[in-house]
Amino acid sequence: MKKNEIAKKVKQEISTLNITTEDIKKYFCPLATDKELFLALGVIQSLNLNPHTREVHLIKYKNTDRLSIIVGYEVFLKRAERTGNLDGWECGISDDGTKAWVKIYRKDRKIPFLWEVELSEFDKKQATWKSMPSFMGKKVAIAQGFRLCFPDELGGMPYTQEEHEVFNVDGDSAEQEKLKVPMPKAKSDTSAPNDYKDMLESFKKAKAIIGAEIYYDILLSHGLEHANGIKKLADGATILDEMRKIVMDKKAIATEEEMPDFPG
Repeated sequence: MKKNEIAKKVKQEISTLNITTEDIKKYFCPLATDKELFLALGVIQSLNLNPHTREVHLIKYKNTDRLSIIVGYEVFLKRAERTGNLDGWECGISDDGTKAWVKIYRKDRKIPFLWEVELSEFDKKQATWKSMPSFMGKKVAIAQGFRLCFPDELGGMPYTQEEHEVFNVDGDSAEQEKLKVPMPKAKSDTSAPNDYKDMLESFKKAKAIIGAEIYYDILLSHGLEHANGIKKLADGATILDEMRKIVMDKKAIATEEEMPDFPG
């Protein structure tokens, strides 16, 4: 299938998805607030995720919870296939049983993309992980691997349930209190943290302000799972500046209560 034919097909599929905030409230998430409904609709429409076919799940168990927008790992496979550049993939568990991996072949690249995840980082001893740890680990590897291998098409895709549980994307009342922490400002004229410890503390505060989902999306876009994987202070400063710009963008549309002031 040619590139223009793929684009035409995607456009047609998007136009057929007709859903409103009233539909979301009535059929998928009765506890969602107006703001959450607006955000959910934006994600669903912009990414053409169909809640009727369980491509996306909108979860909120209590009024005090935040809305969770979760996708299944199958979405990553379907969207990658839709690009026309997917040339096969395989996944498995390492011989020592500590890692799940996925290898993805693209038609427009000579070298396959390999991604691994440490099972210990995601296995929180829930029932599903105890009963089928290999399958759960492969799901995480697939979601993260395809998101990185197809960044244009999948970079903004919501997290899977397994990622939500580990990254604490939704947060809680205590996490909400952390949003009052001022966004860190670089101490040197070059905007780089003075030392590694300061840098990690800056990332901790940044995560509290912009939210875990955006925070990890930005890190993943730089090939990182966690801030402690940053080796150079200059690289850390660059990523912090990227997070700082998001805060400034949010300030333009948020009220004072919704978004804390950015220092400097």
